Amino acid sequence: MKKLLGIVVLGLLLCTNSSMSAEKYSLFGVIIGDDVNKYNPKSGIIVERLIIDPPKPNKNFVLYWASINKKTNEIVGTGAYHKDFYPLGIEISSSGITDEQLDKVMIIQKKCKMDTQVFVELIVEGEQFKKFNNNYNEYDTSVTSSVYIFEGDKIDYGENGNIKFSIQADCSRPIKLYEKDPFGVRPDIYLMDHRNLNQVIKDNEEFDKAQTDKSGLQ
Repeated sequence: MKKLLGIVVLGLLLCTNSSMSAEKYSLFGVIIGDDVNKYNPKSGIIVERLIIDPPKPNKNFVLYWASINKKTNEIVGTGAYHKDFYPLGIEISSSGITDEQLDKVMIIQKKCKMDTQVFVELIVEGEQFKKFNNNYNEYDTSVTSSVYIFEGDKIDYGENGNIKFSIQADCSRPIKLYEKDPFGVRPDIYLMDHRNLNQVIKDNEEFDKAQTDKSGLQ
């Protein structure tokens, strides 16, 4: 009887460990931790991002991307650019921009953020993050704010803190996906893995350093 009970308990433990190791988190069907080569990566318009083909595209978005650990090709962040575009109505000159122009830019960027906040909410409320806590109640429409997904009752922003993921709708970076686009912003919705982020940053720095052309320098 004791032997049978031991087998049952062991079986339950193995099943639990298996389900824990099988936990996967994704956006647009792109799984965090996957080899990026599964998604037909191509060089992107931003150096640190690869354009990819997502398994579950959304009609509200036009271009999908992934950021990776360059040493392992594992995906550590993924997102997409929204179909809507917000012209800023100005052009940057050598003399910079006036305070009046800056105020106008901030208003447009805030509208962009407000219009896309619904997507952040949908991601945060998804089933995959139900077991975590989040600070969505503190989310505002400032240009650079993020929602953090964390373990425990209170968020810890420290290097060894409890943040697992972040979700952001970024309207701060002027970007042109198409030649016809004027100077403006396009919402960038993304999911970033924080569980091993410090190591990823270190790995990428080492990778970039190893790739640097040292001809004539040493």
